[in-house]
Amino acid sequence: MTTVNFYNQISGEAVDHLTWDFGDGTTSSSTDATVAHAYSTSGDYTVSLDAFSISAQHDTQVKIVSLSSAPVTITGDFTWAMGAVDGSYAAFIGSPVSIATGNSVSFTNQSTGTLPGTTYSWNFGDGTTSTSANPSHTYLNPSGPTLYFSVSLTAFYSDSTDKATRSSYIAVSSAPPV
Repeated sequence: MTTVNFYNQISGEAVDHLTWDFGDGTTSSSTDATVAHAYSTSGDYTVSLDAFSISAQHDTQVKIVSLSSAPVTITGDFTWAMGAVDGSYAAFIGSPVSIATGNSVSFTNQSTGTLPGTTYSWNFGDGTTSTSANPSHTYLNPSGPTLYFSVSLTAFYSDSTDKATRSSYIAVSSAPPV
């Protein structure tokens, strides 16, 4: 058995709830500052921490934990201000956020800690994606009530990954553009 201590050092906006996924089929909703998890076998585990703020902001951090066969305590430090890991975090804004069908939204990547080699993956919530740093996207709503789309940006740094999601962020009415 190898025990890994994970540190929840979230600052900034108040956290509503957390979900830890330890990469071995077990999860925890502990909001304690330190969460210890015992792994029964050596190997590489993808550990994630999903944080949800009281204002419904959502952020995910992912780290790879590599365990050797020797017993050892490893620190997995999940430190961010609703996003930052090692000073880097994914963040974005879109403008405008309320549009008529056929119009575009321009997304501005506000991620920090971007170094050469940092890549991005956008999900616009309507089945389309982009790898551009600052994309624009045209939304469609052929008919019916206003549709709301959640948008996410994943930033792939050299040693970590961070994801920012804005739920029901873009409102698209069925009225055609003027």
